[in-house]
Amino acid sequence: MGEFALPASPDQLAFFGGVGLLTVAGLIEWPVAGVILVGHLLAANRNHQALHEFGESLEQA
Repeated sequence: MGEFALPASPDQLAFFGGVGLLTVAGLIEWPVAGVILVGHLLAANRNHQALHEFGESLEQA
């Protein structure tokens, strides 16, 4: 039928799923989950310009 590519690696999808599961279970709050996910994205993809600019704006705030 065709090729299907995941938007992230299986390791990253497992990490996102784990954070989502912890959030749904109520073990962490959604703002904390958001910060964890953004931090993970910034650490995993250092060459992405939009994430780089977002990180710089957070540093200035």
